[in-house]
Amino acid sequence: MTDTEIVRYYNRGHTSRGADALKFFLMPFVMFVLFGFPTRFGGYVQLFSNFAAPAFFILSGFFVLCPNEQRRTRKIKRALKKTFKTFALIFVSYLIINAVFLLSFNTYWIPELLRKRTLFDFFVLNIWPSVFPMGSSIWFIQSLLYAYIFFYAADKIKLLRFYVPLLIFFYLVMLFVGEFAAILGFPHFGYGFIPGGAVTRAIPYMLLGMLIRQNAGKLLTLRRRTYIFFIIAGIGLAVLEYFLLKHFGILVYFGHMIGFGVMAASLCCLALSATKTKNTAITVHGRGYAMRIYALCQPVNLFITVFMGLNIVPKYFGYIMEYKSIIIYFVCLALSILLSVIKNIKLQKNA
Repeated sequence: MTDTEIVRYYNRGHTSRGADALKFFLMPFVMFVLFGFPTRFGGYVQLFSNFAAPAFFILSGFFVLCPNEQRRTRKIKRALKKTFKTFALIFVSYLIINAVFLLSFNTYWIPELLRKRTLFDFFVLNIWPSVFPMGSSIWFIQSLLYAYIFFYAADKIKLLRFYVPLLIFFYLVMLFVGEFAAILGFPHFGYGFIPGGAVTRAIPYMLLGMLIRQNAGKLLTLRRRTYIFFIIAGIGLAVLEYFLLKHFGILVYFGHMIGFGVMAASLCCLALSATKTKNTAITVHGRGYAMRIYALCQPVNLFITVFMGLNIVPKYFGYIMEYKSIIIYFVCLALSILLSVIKNIKLQKNA
C-alpha cells in the first residue's frame, strides 16, 4: 500500500489481521514473564519477554486514539466500557477463587487485604495484593482501564492535541521511577521502584501508538527489513542496558528497558503494515484467543500448583513445574478454542 492508501485504510475503521495475529503470538512471551522459562537460560528469556506488554498497549493506542476527534471520543468511550466490564469480571472471579483457596486452608486474609499500604498499592500502583496466591497479571487490564479514564478526561479538555509532549513526559516518568530509579535515589516511602502500571506503562505506550497512528503514512510503509532491523536493534539495546545497569550496580528493576519499547514498536509497525493478511484461524480469532489465555492463565496456574502439591504424580513433579509456563499456555489455548467453539454453537442455535 502507498502512504495515502494505508492512512485511508485505517481512517475508514478497518482492523488489522496482522495486529490480531501479533496479539496471539505475543501470549507465550506473556506466559514466560509470569511463570518463567525452562533451561539454564530461562531467566534471560523471562527478562527479555517483557517487550510483550508494551506491544499490547501500543496496539490499543493505535486503534483507539485515532486522528479524527469525534471518532476518537466514541472509541475511547466504547473501549472504556468494554475494559471496565472485562476488568470487573476478572477481578470478581479472581477474588472468589482466592477467597475459596485461602479459606480452605483456614487462612484469615481480610485484615491484611484492608491495610492502607495494600489498598494504595492496588488502587494506585496496580499491584495485586501479595496475600492472594494468584492474580498478579491483573495489573495489565487494570492499567488499561485507568489509561482509558485518563484519555477520556484528556480528550474532553482537548489535551490530546499535545500528545507528543505528553508522550515525552510520561516516558521519562516511566524510565526514572523504574529502570533508572536508583539514579533518583530510591527507595522512597519504602518503594525501591514503581512497577508497571497506568502511568508507568499503559499511558506512555498508548501515546506511542497514537504517534504511530498519526504518522501511519510514513511509519507503516517502510520495507519489512527496516522493521526487522529495529527489532534486532531493540534486542541488542535491551541486552546492553541490562548489563550496563548491572555493571554499575544500579539495576533495580528490569520489567522495562528502552530496548523493549523499540522491539515492541517495531513489531507493531510490522504487524500493522500487513493489511492484506489472509484470513486464518489465528488472524481472525487471535485477539479473542489472546484475551481468554490472559484471563485463564492465573486460575490454571493455581490449579496446577495445588494439584502438584498433592503429590499424586511425584515422578513428574520436577518436569511439570519446570515447563509450567508452556503447559499453562497450551492448556489455556485449548480452553480458549473450546470456549470459542461453544460460543459459535450457541450463536448458530440462536440464529
